[in-house]
Amino acid sequence: LVGPRDRVLVLANAYRIHCLDTTPTLLLITTHYLLVVYHRALNSAGLLVTAPTNADPTAQSSAPADVYLRVPLAAVMDIHRRRYQQRSVAVEVVTEFGLAVLMVILDRSFALSERERDAVYETLVRTCTAHLQKHHPAQDVSLYKAWRLGVQQKWQNWEISNFQYLMHLNSLAGRTPNDFNQYPVFPWVLREYTAETLDLEDPQVYRDLSKPMGAQDPKRAEEFRQRYNEWCDPNLPAFHYGTHYSSAGVVLHYLIRLQPFSSMNAFYQGGHLDLADRLFYSIQSSWEGASTGGLADIKELIPEFFYLPDFLQNINDVDLGTRTHTGERLHHVSLPAWAHGDPAQFIALHREALEGEYTSAHLHEWIDLIFGYKQQGPEAEKALNVFHPLTYESGVVSALKGAQSERERRAITSQIAHFGQTPAALFQNPHVRRMRKSRPPPAAPTPEAVGWVSGGSMSASFSSVPPPSLCSAPAAVPPAAAPAATASTSAPPSMPASSSSAPTPPVAPPAPPVAPPAS
Repeated sequence: LVGPRDRVLVLANAYRIHCLDTTPTLLLITTHYLLVVYHRALNSAGLLVTAPTNADPTAQSSAPADVYLRVPLAAVMDIHRRRYQQRSVAVEVVTEFGLAVLMVILDRSFALSERERDAVYETLVRTCTAHLQKHHPAQDVSLYKAWRLGVQQKWQNWEISNFQYLMHLNSLAGRTPNDFNQYPVFPWVLREYTAETLDLEDPQVYRDLSKPMGAQDPKRAEEFRQRYNEWCDPNLPAFHYGTHYSSAGVVLHYLIRLQPFSSMNAFYQGGHLDLADRLFYSIQSSWEGASTGGLADIKELIPEFFYLPDFLQNINDVDLGTRTHTGERLHHVSLPAWAHGDPAQFIALHREALEGEYTSAHLHEWIDLIFGYKQQGPEAEKALNVFHPLTYESGVVSALKGAQSERERRAITSQIAHFGQTPAALFQNPHVRRMRKSRPPPAAPTPEAVGWVSGGSMSASFSSVPPPSLCSAPAAVPPAAAPAATASTSAPPSMPASSSSAPTPPVAPPAPPVAPPAS
């Protein structure tokens, strides 16, 4: 694994996070490569061992043993600190050939470690400085610098689209497609799904972006408010919502028609899909459920609603079952009347609504709720926007400090992993408004508009991700990319730091889209 002219700088235990897989690995940073050896670890004595499988009660991995990933540091274009289960213990490396690697750093006792993470991050930045400056000539690898230099101003001036700006915000708040529990979140922007034609000049067709999904309907909003005001548990702060607008379950719900997400849904349902009546089957019914339905559904959207028609079609002919009340076999997603049965038409109009003047004039209000000053505290209470304490970083830190036993800590960790995580707050004051439109934004998705923040385009759509058995395997490299990351199925040596270079191995199929960079 390590060549004769290479030198090991860091050895660390880690998890690789990919989709819903959490794979224990040994992470090596050398003078030329980042190496990830699956299912291997260093114990407290510094000996190479098979990685334990019970260190994290929420961890599940479909990655095969005796596989390693090798990423040339010369291809690294972004390095970012990330969170995992609301703790600052992860790092994400983004390459110029379309691979993003999200690693959670552990200590020798296999506990999450911010100190070890910081050491890994600093070593990567120091080793990759020359390569990073190639992509960031301002000599600052942090996107916060780019933010200060004008990302927000570009959005205000219509120089970047709403889609691009939301991807910036998601990225800066720690959201990444590599971790379904921290997937990018996008807003519902429309409430009209029954008309034969969609008049985007009519304000009445739009959702109220100043209110969370739980407050869209006055009657339901009053129920949430009453529950909050009547809260009487002295051991748990009051909250409006016991569920969340974004979670791994929400992502799988929307992407159920595409592989490997169909198989993932079945895996996490005990080997079979949920009842057809509870699956994603209609845009209109999903809006009604999230805006006016029971108290358990307050889902927002994911980016695919604005660029990817494939997830609305059952292109793999997955058996989704039969709806009980109608006897109808569930197949493609039922689209609004104004889409006339065409997923591409739905995406185009939906994207036009996102980029239009009405949404642009009100998007700052939604940003205040999700990424801003109405996320927590008195303003969140007034906005009907308070979630369970364990969805916030501060609540997680407090709960883990107060845990009396390992069993209690594991229960807390399990809830964090499965019930939604609120993004990091980016703004302590009201977000600025967008200027009045000076020129029309792109009306339909374009490769440039869909591309991730760092300037790289999405190398693979969700319809071309690997099967579940390879969901944690490294991504394939486009033919033109070199040098490429490699994955090997040969057994790693007993001590990687002293081994010779591995021969060119086979490469696994493509992985899901590259994570957007953030700091």
